Amino acid sequence: MGHHVGAGNSDQKRKPRRKSGQKSRFIQKAKKFGTQGKLGHGYEVDSATYQYFLHVLELFVKNDFADDDEKAAFIKNSLEQANGEEVNLAKNQMISRVLENILHCADEESLLKFCNAFTPALRVICADPFASHVLEKLLEVTSTVRADSADLSEWFQKTSKFILNNYTEFVFDKFANAVMRRVFHCLSGTVDQSLKNLNAKKGKKLLTTKEKPVVHKLKKENVEIFKDFYHQFLNWHQFNDLLAEVHTSSLVQVFMQCLQAIDGELAYQVAVQTLKAIDSKFDMGNLTTLFTLESCIQVTNDALYEFMYDKFFKGKLDQMAVHPKAQHTLRKLVTYCSTKETFEDIFDAIEGTFDEVLKLEHTNIIVACAETCKALNTRQAEFVKRIKSLLMKEGSEETSFVEVVAKLNKTFTPREDGTGTTFLLELNGCLLLQHMLEFHKPHKVVKGILELETRKAVKLALDPKGSHIIDSYFKSSTVGDKNKEKLLLKYKEDLVDFACSKFGSRVLDSMWAWGSIKQKGIIAASLSEKLAKVSANEFGKFQSERMALHSYKRDPKKWEEFQASSGKRKAEIEEFTAAISSMANEEAPVKEEEQETPKKKKKKKHHRTDQ
Repeated sequence: MGHHVGAGNSDQKRKPRRKSGQKSRFIQKAKKFGTQGKLGHGYEVDSATYQYFLHVLELFVKNDFADDDEKAAFIKNSLEQANGEEVNLAKNQMISRVLENILHCADEESLLKFCNAFTPALRVICADPFASHVLEKLLEVTSTVRADSADLSEWFQKTSKFILNNYTEFVFDKFANAVMRRVFHCLSGTVDQSLKNLNAKKGKKLLTTKEKPVVHKLKKENVEIFKDFYHQFLNWHQFNDLLAEVHTSSLVQVFMQCLQAIDGELAYQVAVQTLKAIDSKFDMGNLTTLFTLESCIQVTNDALYEFMYDKFFKGKLDQMAVHPKAQHTLRKLVTYCSTKETFEDIFDAIEGTFDEVLKLEHTNIIVACAETCKALNTRQAEFVKRIKSLLMKEGSEETSFVEVVAKLNKTFTPREDGTGTTFLLELNGCLLLQHMLEFHKPHKVVKGILELETRKAVKLALDPKGSHIIDSYFKSSTVGDKNKEKLLLKYKEDLVDFACSKFGSRVLDSMWAWGSIKQKGIIAASLSEKLAKVSANEFGKFQSERMALHSYKRDPKKWEEFQASSGKRKAEIEEFTAAISSMANEEAPVKEEEQETPKKKKKKKHHRTDQ
């Protein structure tokens, strides 16, 4: 089908994969380049082959198949066109993209053909800028989607061993290095997390919660391969040298995070050795060092955390808070702090920088402080007082505390029609209010929400970000039932709008889950007045069914009796399930392999902050 273009293209690197909504732009560009005779970097193919696989991608993205069988046949036929040329075609920039997209839907026979074709050329493929991406996809599919296939699992394990056994060669090559990282994720069952990090858009990923990777069911053989490599890798005489370069230090970071998913003690040992190699007087502008320290923070126990704090961070916190790069490491340090004494020391050191932090928009640090104040139940009153002095300027007493914090004191340019300026919220401002609602004494925030004008309170509840504030209000164990009922009555006339809104319906769910029979009756009465509108709405119809609004309208008394008996049965089922679970935990024998590694101290639980 063609020949390989010279080494001049070997440095070409594919950009991170974009989501399906952007594939159409890729197809448009590929068509344009095809008409110009530019048939992709890497292995050179003829025009007919290029156009064929471009058409395959176009049809795959459209997904206009009658059923799954038609789609499977289409993919099988498409892959058969690469028979005998699998490796060469994977080296073409455009065709490698096509293969990546369709391989996860391929049947076992087609996958096995591709895997067997790749095996003799693994060393070359790992270092290829395009074929290496196809190999990553094969590793991912054979370890997750097709993990139940004995032949594919065997190929995955043999290939993983080959890649890891050649780590001294592959670790310094940027493409083979990426393949090694994918092997780590596949062996540890954390493939979903690696893809999430790859596709996360800047500014969209929340930066305040502890990240726990989604772990697939682990195979004993995969864990043994990873642990065997751990001993080789950690004892390698060049291990410390890896921390000096971006792509090699990234490998160490992923190595630690994946080990954490299967054996926290091994991840801890890697962190210990890594920290010994880092100078305590590190450059705050050195992202390689900062990222490595962040990865170590995530796998430490209390003792190692204290060691890191004393060696690397103590006395530098105020500088880190205003540093454009080091501020992210400080946020991670605050988030993972699990002892009151250390956090109080950190809080005292950075609290004075909050004014400058706000100006620089490093507000993730302030949110992390709120989160840790809540988790450790300390410095909560001081934090609220500091936020009030920070945002509530003189002469602004008439402005609601909640509104000021939700906007973080920002002003917005009005639209041409004069609308849209009343409630434009900042993500971190909403997160602050969510955390403060779970403080031991959330009086300031509760009072601020109750004092909002009804119009603004409704807009807050219907806002994509603001709805989480009201959601937290009704879920909080520290907000009293009387105050919750006051807010429910404030919203009483607007509950239909809540039910018919994507975000307002979330608030309604929280109200319903909290409410007693009396409060549920208030909600049902309000919604049943406009039952036709609620039932016809895409969001409202679910509320209508769940709350049995038609039954309420026919006979409110019987509805109330049904809700009471339903609640009683639900409580009995939950109590029975908890008892059975408790008995099972007491009787279950502890496996020997689980006794080898003592569990690390459980760290604080964090409030859900997904927006």
